[in-house]
Amino acid sequence: MTLSRRLLAVLLAVLGIGLAVLAIGQQYCVHRWVEANAQENAEKAHRIVLAMRQVYHRQFVDDGLPIDEGRLGFLPAQVMQRIARDLQGGETIGLSVRNVAADPGDGFEKADDVEMAAIAHFRAHPQAASYFVPFAGADGQRHYLHARPIGVDQGCLGCGGAPEHGAAAVRANDRQASGDRQGDVHGIVSIRVPAAPLEAQVRARLARLLGVGVASLALLAIGMAWGVDRHVIRPLRMLERHFREAAGGNLSQRIVGLKGEFGRVGEACNRMAENLSRELARREQSDRRFRTIFEQTAVGIAIVALDGHWLRVNAKLGEMLGYSESEMLSRTLQDDTHADDVAADRDQVRRMLDGEVDSGVVEKRYIRKDGTVLWAATTMALVRQEGGEPGCLIAAVEDISRRKAAERARQESDAARDAAEAAMRAAQKVALEEQRQARRATLSLLEEATAAQVASEEAAAALRQSEERFRALVEQSIAGIYIRQDDCLRYVNPGFAAIFGYASATELIDRVAAHELVSPEDRATVVEAVGRCLDGEVRSINYTCRGVRRDGQCITVEVHARRFNYLGKVALIGLVLDITARKQAEEELLRRHDELERFNRATVGRELDMVELKKRINQLSRELGRAPPYPLLFLQPSANSDAPLGG
Repeated sequence: MTLSRRLLAVLLAVLGIGLAVLAIGQQYCVHRWVEANAQENAEKAHRIVLAMRQVYHRQFVDDGLPIDEGRLGFLPAQVMQRIARDLQGGETIGLSVRNVAADPGDGFEKADDVEMAAIAHFRAHPQAASYFVPFAGADGQRHYLHARPIGVDQGCLGCGGAPEHGAAAVRANDRQASGDRQGDVHGIVSIRVPAAPLEAQVRARLARLLGVGVASLALLAIGMAWGVDRHVIRPLRMLERHFREAAGGNLSQRIVGLKGEFGRVGEACNRMAENLSRELARREQSDRRFRTIFEQTAVGIAIVALDGHWLRVNAKLGEMLGYSESEMLSRTLQDDTHADDVAADRDQVRRMLDGEVDSGVVEKRYIRKDGTVLWAATTMALVRQEGGEPGCLIAAVEDISRRKAAERARQESDAARDAAEAAMRAAQKVALEEQRQARRATLSLLEEATAAQVASEEAAAALRQSEERFRALVEQSIAGIYIRQDDCLRYVNPGFAAIFGYASATELIDRVAAHELVSPEDRATVVEAVGRCLDGEVRSINYTCRGVRRDGQCITVEVHARRFNYLGKVALIGLVLDITARKQAEEELLRRHDELERFNRATVGRELDMVELKKRINQLSRELGRAPPYPLLFLQPSANSDAPLGG
């Protein structure tokens, strides 16, 4: 069910609940209003009756009218029937008024059961002023009884009390005393109000009110539906359409025209889309740089699963092992490793998984597709996931076959040199000429050995530079790697940023010129070396210079770089090592060596002075005929010396 349908259902439910509440309230109000109107009408009738009784009472008793048999019929109690008939009509909605008592007479009618209950109530509660109760009449319709007590007062005692209290006209008619006392409840004023006419009036009034309420609820529901559709449904549909387009990859659309909370949500969505666009552009640029480094580096790079399967390899690694990329992805690291070196590989991986090391270098043999052996230095680093769990391995494979060949050549040269020396010693016994010839042969062999050793050292130096370039490719390396183009840093890794005191690589890329990181004293030399490499005079350069950190501190760095093509233009890819600590250690070692030399010279001088002093004391002792106190035999000349040293 859509949101609009759910909101419509909610509105209909609210409308239904409102109607139900109105209906329930109508029933409650009918009952309460009918009862209140019945009591109000009864009170009005009672006030009218009471006023008329007071008028009759004053006229009959207080004005001294002659009381005879004809006038006794006009006593207030007997006139009540006439008053009740006059009150019955349209204005009183059929109510009836009677004076009733338990013992009828003197204008009182016989009380029925409901009225007897009222009389009993007043007699039981003398302080009660009224009695109101609903009851069912003989016709089955509901009525209300409103009763007021009629007590015996002084006037009543004059009419129907003891003979000594009565008027002369009453006594002349031999009226018997009733025995009533002032304050007794003689009867009640019984006012009966039928409920049906009042209910009809109230229901008609409530029907009008209910119609107004229903119309108001309908208008309110229509207004709410229009407002919800305009201010909720339409903005939500716009947001839904935008989210669908964003989910489909279209991040160029923007939400406009919304207000209030939806406007703020739209602004947040627009900012989110802009951030996603920038993040995607940054990731695309980063991926492009990674692919450039991954594919164009001079060493083989691969991403390896923990079980040894090749997940991704660059073209250089496939070229080194003689496989295509698809063939490599179907093989494992163990398949291409010499059987004697598999155990070393597994041990290195185990140490990284156990947390002993984060990376390591293993020199091992690979088996090419054609079955030949390839010697390579393999650097492996463990990449962990966000939760710290091991994810995969990054492996860099550097071909060291030439270095291994140089080492073998050096070993063979050393063996040849040893053989030549043995031959020379043997030839010395034969003849001087043969010795000279052997010496020349030995010298020739030495020259070859020296050349082989130089070649080996050059190969080792090249290997170190290659290993440094490789380590720079790994983002987790502590060494710095950079791509320099037009004096701008197109890429640096976190290690490079850390070396120069920057919090992240983004603070350097395309923001800081490369020459600004070099001390002013060394800039000319560095610019010249970089220019020679970019112009093609040399393919690679390496130099040591002083660098400038972000906080202005000078450091000593060792730089290795080579020229390559980056995004269609000539650039340098290089490795930077912070050797400040090493330089400081060398300077400290030289300083301590100088101090030691000075200390040795000072100590030797003092020792020579002491020897001269002891020799002088021994000489004086001999002149005085005493034995020399200081033995200086260690200064005595050898047998071949010409003169003693003294003492």
